[in-house]
Amino acid sequence: MIPEQLAAIFYTLTALIAMVGRFFTYEKMGIEGYKSFVPLYCDYVIFNRCGQRRRFWLFGFFAVLAVTAFVMGMMMGFAAVSVSDTTAANGMLAASLLFVGFSLVMAIVVIVIQIPVYITLADQFGREAIFGIGFVLAPPVLWPMAAWSSHFQYDVELLEKE
Repeated sequence: MIPEQLAAIFYTLTALIAMVGRFFTYEKMGIEGYKSFVPLYCDYVIFNRCGQRRRFWLFGFFAVLAVTAFVMGMMMGFAAVSVSDTTAANGMLAASLLFVGFSLVMAIVVIVIQIPVYITLADQFGREAIFGIGFVLAPPVLWPMAAWSSHFQYDVELLEKE
């Protein structure tokens, strides 16, 4: 196999591991597991469960902005390849880089918005803040740990006391 195929298999497997772990973590929290597969709604459920519904709308805005900018950047890049005029192609490639760079900045903003929410989620599981950061930055590791580890017990009473 060529390295690109191995990388594709690796990324697919890590994404599947994170998705399955998230599914069973939702089940452990008393939320229907299928909700973990719906883009943005899965985050809404977590933000709502952590009592930060208003923060979700900020998160959603920047997430949609990041995806839109990335798609626009890719479209400009592909369009630049098909243009025969070198000057126009260079301009399109520059615009493409600006869009992709902007989407990277927006993705960082999205991560910064998510971290306090997932720290609250880790607290509801009785874990330290580092686990909350791990939910965002290392999902293929932390979601399965939360789903199948007996050390992660979801505390519903803690949420009700607040």
